[in-house]
Amino acid sequence: MQVLQQPSLRRNRALVATITLSFLLLLGSAALTFHVSRQGVEADALVVHTMEVQRALNTTLLTIGGAESGLRGFLLTGNEAFLKPYQDAGQQLPEQLTALRELVADSAPQLANVEAVAPLIEQRLAGIDMALTAYRDGRRADAIAALQRSGLPTLNDVRSRIEAATEFEQTLLVERQQAAAGLRGRFTSAVLVMLVAC
Repeated sequence: MQVLQQPSLRRNRALVATITLSFLLLLGSAALTFHVSRQGVEADALVVHTMEVQRALNTTLLTIGGAESGLRGFLLTGNEAFLKPYQDAGQQLPEQLTALRELVADSAPQLANVEAVAPLIEQRLAGIDMALTAYRDGRRADAIAALQRSGLPTLNDVRSRIEAATEFEQTLLVERQQAAAGLRGRFTSAVLVMLVAC
């Protein structure tokens, strides 16, 4: 009887060892899958963050551009309705700059770009104020000259700073998208390992 039980015992031990090994492989694969999936979520969050920064930069540029266009429309027509974008910009730009500072607080180069553009925006808004004052004082030619002399160069400086920040974010976006794609590949590999382990 012992002779019959020994091969059966060996088979049982081999079966237990196989099941234990499979379970350990499954557990390890599950841990790897969880880890890689978590990294993927973090990488995707960085991509979303970069897109939010780009959106905020574009919104700021559109706001200052709208104020500038509104001033031109007003100087050409005298119609106060053209000043609405400028009036809105006076309220929106400080909020937009604050939001930008918060979004780029983790990036010294980007924070430097935002800090450099803020005084330029303030300078441009002050220039619009001066042009409006000159126009309302009956000095239309002075208002137009001020727009040409300082308005366009300042607006171009604002644009170039925002474009530099946007290019920086675009580079980050490409890097972050590549990292996220790599993590998705690793996630797929981890799932395959887990399936093979089963």
